[in-house]
Amino acid sequence: MRPRWFAVRVVVVSAAVVVAAAATGTPVPGATARPAGGQQSRDAVGPPTTGTAVIAGVVVDDQEPAKPVRRAVVTLSGEGLRPSRGAITDDDGRFELRGLPAGRFTLMAERGAYVTSAYGAKRPGRPGTAITVTDGAQVTDVRVRLWRGAVVSGVLRDETGAPVGSTMVEAVPAREVTIGLTFSNNGLARTDDRGEYRIFGLVPGTYVVRASRGPTGIASRSEIAHSEAEIDAIFAALAARGRGPAAVATPAASGASAGMIPVTGTHVNAAPIYFPGTPVVTAATPIVLAAGEARSGLDFVVRRVAVAQVRGVVVGPDGSPVARAFVHLGSTVVPTSFAGAMPAPIAGTTGADGSFDIGPVSPGDYRLLIRGDVGGAGGPAGALPWWADVAVTATGADIDLSTVSLRPGLTFAGRLRFAEGGATPPADLAGMRVILQSDTLPVASGSGRGRGGGTNVRVVQPGAVGADGRFEITGLVPGEYRLDVGGGVLDGSGWWLRSAMWQDRDLLDAPLRVGPDAPIRDATLVLSDRRTELSGTIATSGGAAVTDLFVLAYPADAALRASASRRIRAVRPDSAGRFVFDRLPAGDYLLCALGDVDDGAWNEPGFLDQLVTASIAVTLRDGESKVQDLQVR
Repeated sequence: MRPRWFAVRVVVVSAAVVVAAAATGTPVPGATARPAGGQQSRDAVGPPTTGTAVIAGVVVDDQEPAKPVRRAVVTLSGEGLRPSRGAITDDDGRFELRGLPAGRFTLMAERGAYVTSAYGAKRPGRPGTAITVTDGAQVTDVRVRLWRGAVVSGVLRDETGAPVGSTMVEAVPAREVTIGLTFSNNGLARTDDRGEYRIFGLVPGTYVVRASRGPTGIASRSEIAHSEAEIDAIFAALAARGRGPAAVATPAASGASAGMIPVTGTHVNAAPIYFPGTPVVTAATPIVLAAGEARSGLDFVVRRVAVAQVRGVVVGPDGSPVARAFVHLGSTVVPTSFAGAMPAPIAGTTGADGSFDIGPVSPGDYRLLIRGDVGGAGGPAGALPWWADVAVTATGADIDLSTVSLRPGLTFAGRLRFAEGGATPPADLAGMRVILQSDTLPVASGSGRGRGGGTNVRVVQPGAVGADGRFEITGLVPGEYRLDVGGGVLDGSGWWLRSAMWQDRDLLDAPLRVGPDAPIRDATLVLSDRRTELSGTIATSGGAAVTDLFVLAYPADAALRASASRRIRAVRPDSAGRFVFDRLPAGDYLLCALGDVDDGAWNEPGFLDQLVTASIAVTLRDGESKVQDLQVR
């Protein structure tokens, strides 16, 4: 399958200047390491900043010829600007921001029915170009373009064909959005009395349309659905009651005691339903939208779905029940094309007898992760947490797992050392911590045996560093983690984690996977205080700064091009054409300029491989600050 990047404009560049600065060299003036989307730090507490600079311009739409957009909200933000500044465009689409200090800023514009856009963006929902101003500068030619948002609309009906009103409908990005690169409006609407919905202002891209009457997790409040025979039996029992004791001598239905109303049936609920009418997200039909496109006729049936309860008993190594164990049920890993639309998980805790009963659960494939303390159940005290990991497939019938046995927590251990050739390493390592973080593993945030809170909260597992630099983190559960070091003398210092070697591979070059069959011991974590940086400018052959491109740095070695690798970076030049890659690990890299690119597209298989011929090679040594200027041919 050919990657989707072929629509991307690749710009051939050449090396104009290569200057190897000293190991302690300073970065290019005015250039800082910033996310491509111009994500800003929160305004620091302090008095408002003022100055003598002015930024002014006009906001226009995406028509040809472009027309001014009146009453658009313009916001300027950036480091050193307290508070952010704003303005509203006049009838000619013009705005003016005065009294600005010198600095590097991001300018955003927004208006209803349009996609929120940044100055310098070449397509809707894409990052823009930073504006660098000096004291007294008069930047009056700023032109911000707003694109019309895409629209989806349709009608919801129930099984009988009747319209379904007061139901929330969402246009959910099918892919996970990279923070700092895409600016997106909310894609929400509620059906009216005719079951109609209309969602506007959407960024071009691929979406999954989802309808729900309650929470959009894998479970919601269940009901009991009876068969016709069961309903007849219920009415017969009620009628018998009305005729007196003599009339209830005969059981009302098979399997029911005399005079008792049957309560058997199938658990159903109003689970989230995805277009074209399925409760399983991976069976949904993706909707691809272009800028300003209006896609109508997305009608589908919202039906009640048979759901399951998942129950069992958690026991320790000696078979004793484990009370207050955390039970979490979440969707299994899915293809990237549906990662952004996955439903939220559910969670609960075991009772005093170790039992749990969670649900209702919509059809699909899930991972049941259980964590608990077995110190009082035959295991060593303080061995937190013990764990169990069970694959669950829900099809509508209740699932009884019987007993689930916990396994000992996993360990990550090694030693910390400081790289030679830099400053004198600190003698006191007290307070230092080796930290494993995960954004995918669940946190025990809910309570109760059947329902619980969402769990997309960062898991932090710290381990103290001893005087000899050794550390050990215990109680880990299987999963992917990010590794870092902090605390003690490291806070506010120039020391940073350069590498984490284990079995001839650097654990920082790919997500650190901890598993039951792959314990990680004797890892060597190396800290360095030597600044490594790759910076430069990108310009035309005539020397004019180029600001509307991405500069992409990626490893020359294809084996290091792992998804979300720290060695793959994309930045936008500022208004002077400057770009900076800060703390890029030493190694051989390729630099490429792209006219535009989908967020995270470089993580797709084959994307980077086909940029090689349009890239130039750069070698970055440890502790080196290198300037690599690029020229657009």
